[in-house]
Amino acid sequence: KVYYESPDRPERRGLSLARWGGLGDQKHPVEFSGDTGGTWEELQFQICMTPVSANAGCCYWSHDLGGFFAGDDGEIYARWLQFGAISAVFRLHSCGSIDKRPWFWQDYAQKSARGSFDLRSVLMPYIYTAAEKLYRESLPFMRPLYYDFPEDEQAYVTPQEFLLGDGMLAAPIAEHGRGKSFVSTKVVYFPSDGWAQYFTGEGYDKGFSLVSADLYEFPLFVKKGYPLVLGQTGKRMADLPNELTVMIFPTEGDGTGESELYEDDGISKAYQEGKCARTPFSYQREGCTHFITIGETKGDFEGKYSARPIKVVLRNVASYTAVKFQDQDVQAEFDPEKRTLTVALADTLPGDLVIEASTVEPKDIAAAETKRRQALLDEGDKEGKLLVAGCGLGKTSESAYGYRGRDVYRFFPGGIVEEATITEEGSEDSVTLNFKPGSTEPIVLPPSRSGEKTLRFSELELKY
Repeated sequence: KVYYESPDRPERRGLSLARWGGLGDQKHPVEFSGDTGGTWEELQFQICMTPVSANAGCCYWSHDLGGFFAGDDGEIYARWLQFGAISAVFRLHSCGSIDKRPWFWQDYAQKSARGSFDLRSVLMPYIYTAAEKLYRESLPFMRPLYYDFPEDEQAYVTPQEFLLGDGMLAAPIAEHGRGKSFVSTKVVYFPSDGWAQYFTGEGYDKGFSLVSADLYEFPLFVKKGYPLVLGQTGKRMADLPNELTVMIFPTEGDGTGESELYEDDGISKAYQEGKCARTPFSYQREGCTHFITIGETKGDFEGKYSARPIKVVLRNVASYTAVKFQDQDVQAEFDPEKRTLTVALADTLPGDLVIEASTVEPKDIAAAETKRRQALLDEGDKEGKLLVAGCGLGKTSESAYGYRGRDVYRFFPGGIVEEATITEEGSEDSVTLNFKPGSTEPIVLPPSRSGEKTLRFSELELKY
């Protein structure tokens, strides 16, 4: 508290980095979670502990990303940094002979780490806006699902996923993957319809799903229709971006979404006197017409940009016929491979952008991304190819109170394949299972089967 209220720099915001000091200490963030080991179990615990700490008002946990003690596994290191990129504090620290700086690691770990640092940079406007809402409304930006979905019983037993601000949901990977690209599959519960994978655009609706990701992506989702305001990579993550990107995953059918960007100088206490700026954004879909409104920025502070360009990126686009800003035709860049339509707007803001565009069918996106990940697996990994297709046996840890809960095994009978016939190898109770596409209700396996962490198949055929 003394350091937080240091008289040496009274014009600056107070901050302390310390171990958890008990109830009341959340008023002087940031907290430190202690000396951790570089293991999967430790990472799993941190993913659970961090969002539920909001129940005690502690919303700024920082971690020794990668583990403080030992830990020379590049895969664990890379997955830990992915979790750090969407946490309150992105901080690496270690002791001994294992250096946690990215350039000392294997090439694949370095590549993944760079992706995490870049992700952190571009998400800073969104994270900072969510942090201001925490300051103003005491609503944590890393929070358990039951904060927003209190009537959903399943929201209380999802310790390995959390909401990130008002428009995102995260379920960081904390288990070993398969193949050279470490493709890992995780059971994710979606508390409502209309989510899109940030990296790939794959769509998910309410219920359980098997979600796969290689080492250069992870389960991170955006509400469809939500205008996600992003920054850019730079020398310092906290710098005000001189260009903004508004990324939107269209709703399925007609729908709406809205968001706000909050900014201030990031250093002084002038925000307490109203020295800040807010910019509203909205999205509406009617048929194949997409209306994006960039509202007027209200408020002022030292260092605020008087004008800056904005890129609007519409994802999951199949084709487009017209783009207008303020009723004037404007140029757009369409990338059919990435399924993106990008419109670069100059400083003539605010205004209304209208895009006439059709969107890609969700099943087509899922099939394309499934095939891409299956190609990263070992040729003989039949079980892995089944899991990547959204079928097969998935394990999740469930507890109403924390990480060390019960393991639950669910058998997913559907996924995205047209048909799949699987014959289990070997035992007296060998069975043949026929799969059909689109099934989203997993089967919770009985105790006699729940101990089997893997299934080996003698025969596998997938048809899309």
